[in-house]
Amino acid sequence: MRRTFIFSVITISILLSGCLGEAENSNADKKIEGFHAYATDEFKLQIPDEWEVLTPVNFKSDTPKNTLVAFRNNIRNEKFTSNVAIIKNELTADISTLDYAKNLLQKVKNEIFEFKEVQVSDHADGLFIYFEGKEVPTGDLKRFVQVAGVKGKTAYIAIGAFLTSDSEDTAKKIEEMIKSFEVK
Repeated sequence: MRRTFIFSVITISILLSGCLGEAENSNADKKIEGFHAYATDEFKLQIPDEWEVLTPVNFKSDTPKNTLVAFRNNIRNEKFTSNVAIIKNELTADISTLDYAKNLLQKVKNEIFEFKEVQVSDHADGLFIYFEGKEVPTGDLKRFVQVAGVKGKTAYIAIGAFLTSDSEDTAKKIEEMIKSFEVK
């Protein structure tokens, strides 16, 4: 089951080739040049103006049902197109955002091949997690950036993925998106 969960989270990046709180100076509300706000009743974040928004009607049939929305880089790559996805998971028990993020990090460490932690830091009341690895042993090396938020018995994950060979500009855009993510 643990492998299935983490595989579902990571699969979104392949298929698309927190409560983080309402802070006074919300990252999702700050205007970032070249970005615009994207918000639903459940969450909000900033996305690059040129990136494509994919909703469930645009998803492939094998996209996990708990994927709420995805954002795809307008610069396509024949191997993999950089993207960010928002995932929603219903929980059976109460858990803090920090504990959920720690559990998620441990699962990723156990499931990703050639896992390498790039950065783990505090983010709102959870963790900002930046790592690299492969979904399958023979796959391309990718970088992943994620945060999680829990509200009641619902957990949200914002995860971005890009090839390690992608431009620094793409990496920064994904970082900005993930850092701006907030659960309402």
